[in-house]
Amino acid sequence: MQFPDTTLIEGVLSKDKKAFEMMYETYFPKIYNYTFFHVGEKKLAEQITEEIFIELVGTLDQYTKGFSLDQWIFRITRRHMNPVKSQQKKGDAHPIRNEDISLTDFFKFEEALLAHRHHEVIYGG
Repeated sequence: MQFPDTTLIEGVLSKDKKAFEMMYETYFPKIYNYTFFHVGEKKLAEQITEEIFIELVGTLDQYTKGFSLDQWIFRITRRHMNPVKSQQKKGDAHPIRNEDISLTDFFKFEEALLAHRHHEVIYGG
């Protein structure tokens, strides 16, 4: 079941457990897969994803209504990744892809990486 962005945001802001679970189940894997793709280290990707998700929930009251929730989350994610990307050395085993990766590419990529088991849980099939 999917809710409009505003309904999900209002639910999380009002501390509705189901809304938080839905946001977590929807966005945590997307953020993790994106960060893991760029850093190539499980623990670092988990740490960065946790930081991003904490900021996401902590600043949800500042959500910019001109953007979809996906776009807003992607902006936060990219901002967190910029310092990490700048610290990576040339020739790393996991080089950074095109800096101008689009939002569509972001979500297509994360879906491709999403384990089948998680895909069933999140998308119900």
